Amino acid sequence: MSSWLRQHRYALRVAMIRLATRPFSSLANILVLAVALAVPFIGWALLLSTQPLVQHIPVSTELTVFLHTQSDAAQRATLEQQFEEQFAPWVQAYDFISRDDALERLKSNPSWDQALSVLDENPLPDAYILQITEQEQPQAALLQFVEVLERQPMVEQVLLDIDWLQKLDTLLGLTRQALFLLSLGVLLIVVGTVFNTIRLQSLNHQEEIAVARMVGATESFVRRPFLYFGALTGFFASLLALAIGYLTLGSFSQTFARIAASYHINLQLSLPDTLSIVLALVLVVIIAALAARWSVGRRSAYQL
Repeated sequence: MSSWLRQHRYALRVAMIRLATRPFSSLANILVLAVALAVPFIGWALLLSTQPLVQHIPVSTELTVFLHTQSDAAQRATLEQQFEEQFAPWVQAYDFISRDDALERLKSNPSWDQALSVLDENPLPDAYILQITEQEQPQAALLQFVEVLERQPMVEQVLLDIDWLQKLDTLLGLTRQALFLLSLGVLLIVVGTVFNTIRLQSLNHQEEIAVARMVGATESFVRRPFLYFGALTGFFASLLALAIGYLTLGSFSQTFARIAASYHINLQLSLPDTLSIVLALVLVVIIAALAARWSVGRRSAYQL
């Protein structure tokens, strides 16, 4: 066990020395990876910060309930009683618009007057305009309320203006897919950068590797410093990406909060939770180490 730990400490020390002996090259690689990693990091942070909008933004303050043309005064009285009792937590106020009043309003519009004059009877139904309480209602709960209204025997249709919110939800889903593809692309950049860096490292240390083999060094002993070199590159690049993301989000946080406040929404830009950040950092380190392992494994190319 002590021999195994000693070998890994040696490999780690060699990798750090190689990073330090070529500071400009190492820093350039780390900076390129950090900028690439910071882009999806900032994107995911923005997405997670805006995601609650779909669930908590006020959907609508008004519903239109159309009644069947065969509904009578008794049915309307029953429905109004439900508005005042059963649906009281939802309905703040309601206004009844008879079919005759609706027709007169349309006739007052010159663009509709000529079209309505050819009709033999009034095609419009009676309707109620419901004012929803001004508390923030989740979209799912409001849709459930609409379904309850539509099940009433005298109700023919309920109109709720949520198309824009559904489009917003679809847009967020599309953004999520785009960020996922962007993250995969960045991971490919990590693999390519580490692969080429390790290739150059192996070419620069051919003589050292040959001497190590002559004295009986195993393949794992020769490769281990390169694996640590790739892992350290991914680790430092991830830390720098977190710093870039933190500074970027901090610079936009106040502006973002002011825009949200103008719509009476309390929203703050924030980083992902600590566990997600740690998992992402570990993932980048593992991928960088695997890319280094892949690079040193191609003996024919690197003459190891």
